[in-house]
Amino acid sequence: MSNKKGRFHYRGKSLSSELKGEIIDSVLEAGGDSTTGYFPGKWNHIGTKYKVYGKTVKDLWQTFVSTGDVQGDSKPKGNTRKLGLGELNLIEAMKTQNPSISYKVIQENVLLHGNLPTGTSTTAISRAVRSSMLQGKMTWKRLTRANDNKFTNENIDYCQDFLDYMSQVDPYRLKFFDECGVELQDCNKRYGHSVINTPCVEVGKYPHSRNITLNLLVGLEGILYANTIDGSANTFDFLNFFDEASENFQRNGNPVLTNGDIIVMDNCATHHNAGGFALGRWLDTMGIDVAYLPTYSPELNPVELVFNKLKIV
Repeated sequence: MSNKKGRFHYRGKSLSSELKGEIIDSVLEAGGDSTTGYFPGKWNHIGTKYKVYGKTVKDLWQTFVSTGDVQGDSKPKGNTRKLGLGELNLIEAMKTQNPSISYKVIQENVLLHGNLPTGTSTTAISRAVRSSMLQGKMTWKRLTRANDNKFTNENIDYCQDFLDYMSQVDPYRLKFFDECGVELQDCNKRYGHSVINTPCVEVGKYPHSRNITLNLLVGLEGILYANTIDGSANTFDFLNFFDEASENFQRNGNPVLTNGDIIVMDNCATHHNAGGFALGRWLDTMGIDVAYLPTYSPELNPVELVFNKLKIV
């Protein structure tokens, strides 16, 4: 068969190496610079001479400039052949610093700072992120934003002091407290009937389930004491929890709260102010100290691991 230029060819078969070489020679003779990729002429003029499209001549030239060969490199997995080690490092650094950055912005920076005479596409960058990052493959997931207050100089200094202090005490003295809101699923029905091939829709105003608050105290031995409250907890519920805990015992017979313990909790407003002051004074009479976590640092509270287990169940 023949193309619109009048050249006979077989469908699916590329140009011969000899023809590709002749086209590149013509581009070089017409002023093409293989170092910079610059070509002062028009691609269609070369294409007309060899009965191929101007875009074909341009693609051959870009391949020759990029690889130094008319055949080009074989296409590796992931379609990242145009991205070198430097470009991959740049992409990884940008994604690590700003995980939500778009491929378009990455492409602009890679073209500006990288060494890509023939350019690159957002598709190649996307595949590189998914399969060719040096530290491992990246996946698309829900974004978690860190609060700026967590990284103030004051909080960073306090965090280091907190870790230094915790590393020097007997771990069996540490007892961690936190509360968690739980939405029960007993009031919000999930299934009903409707005609075949039609959706099952039930209209209701704020069809939320009943909520409870779980107060939890854990230590190295596991869960030490817990109670639940209908709805949200207030200062009275907070103080009442420790009053109940002080009157209960662990499975081994030891009291839940004993002299020398250190209660660790977060910076919820209920834990400070009048409630926190009253609790601190009362625990002082029992020889128990209170320590507060650094701001926005739930990862330092083992209670969160228990909550995660509950959510999975």
